[in-house]
Amino acid sequence: MFDSAWAVVWGGQVLDGHIPDYGVDGAPTPHPLATLFGTVAALGGDSAYVVLSAIAVTALAALVVLVYLLGRETGGSWRPGLIAALVVATSYTVLAGTITSGFDVMATALVVAAALLEVRRARCGAPVLVLLAVAGLQRPEAWLLSGAYWLYLAPPLDWARRLRLAALAAAGPALWMTADLVVTGDPLYSFLHTSESFGVHVAAVGQHAAASKPGPGEVTNVTTDSLRTILRMPILLGSLLGLAISTVGLRSRVRALAVVFAIWVVAFMGLGLAGLPMANRFLLAPAAMLAVFYAVGAVGWIDRPATPRGAGAERWILAAWPAGGLLLLAALLATVPSQANGIADLRARVSLNRHGISDLRALRRGHPGASVLDGCPRIYVTSNEVVPLLSHAIDRPPNQIAVLARGERSSTGAFLTPTRRLVRADAFSLRRPHGVTRLPSDFSVVAANASWSLSAKGCG
Repeated sequence: MFDSAWAVVWGGQVLDGHIPDYGVDGAPTPHPLATLFGTVAALGGDSAYVVLSAIAVTALAALVVLVYLLGRETGGSWRPGLIAALVVATSYTVLAGTITSGFDVMATALVVAAALLEVRRARCGAPVLVLLAVAGLQRPEAWLLSGAYWLYLAPPLDWARRLRLAALAAAGPALWMTADLVVTGDPLYSFLHTSESFGVHVAAVGQHAAASKPGPGEVTNVTTDSLRTILRMPILLGSLLGLAISTVGLRSRVRALAVVFAIWVVAFMGLGLAGLPMANRFLLAPAAMLAVFYAVGAVGWIDRPATPRGAGAERWILAAWPAGGLLLLAALLATVPSQANGIADLRARVSLNRHGISDLRALRRGHPGASVLDGCPRIYVTSNEVVPLLSHAIDRPPNQIAVLARGERSSTGAFLTPTRRLVRADAFSLRRPHGVTRLPSDFSVVAANASWSLSAKGCG
């Protein structure tokens, strides 16, 4: 929940009448949509993460419903819609992404909604571009979709309509760069900061910074692995079969989905070739398209005519569709046990995260924890992931919280370390420490609870 936690911190700064401080060391790339909803969550005060969870769960519910509708529209009945929705709703990666960054799930829901409008009415126009523009405030890949869609719409239109739609197509990047200009004075801040902060983050965890950009083969492998992680290998392979069947039997209905998938994957691979982060959750939109292809391949044959029409290879493909569909359904059932175990682990991790955040606030309510957290000029932590959580919990600016680097010595300050329970469960991604993980010898423990230990030297 690193990105979401920073969105809450920046949202709180907005509510306090301040410009969000995007320049804190270790902060992620700011996204306008995330900052907007982080501001909404920050209205909840100590309950900000409850509000954030409600937003994320609502986004997930919307995504599942929209995938169902898209599957129903594409496959011609409720059956493909139901299977596609089940694939998305039972994906460990989708559920984990809802917890860690519900804003990406929200952007995916907007893209699926745009595809649904286009499938229902070809050349839908402005409504599709509006949805993609909002999605583009979180995922820049949506900008390419907007541009490609405008090129598709433009030829039969007069210049007045072309220009109006062009303004909508350009709204996503224009609004993003305007937000960066207002906050930082640099309209390209997010794009430059992504590259720089990624290199810093990689170096901080003891790996090699991306001095040389990955090659096409490596980027292709990462893309394939990411889609496999989201969908599970049997469903990924089944989705390709479903795409082939859909192309034969449902050409007009799958065109928009295939275009979304292709453009988004190309954009994702472009990020990798540019040396930028390639997170699994960035591929949720094309994964949703593949879920629909899989569902059509699995059960779309039920509502097809009993006697396949067509000639040659097309006729044979349609004739073999029922057998292939049953095989795909069996593959889905085979993934249920592993997904159930993963989801159970995820629930336990969510519970631990909730207790960890509550215990952070408890440190400040008790003595002497309160005097240390309020009185020490600087607070050190073991991981960048803890910085925004602690900043919100104790109401201190994030630039007064830092990672105590290996070999670094502090003359005055506090030191917050997680308990073994949090580290063992990888709560807040604490298995990837960025700095000192053990209490320095010159710090003394002043307060502790089930999740955290607070030490101090020369303050409090």
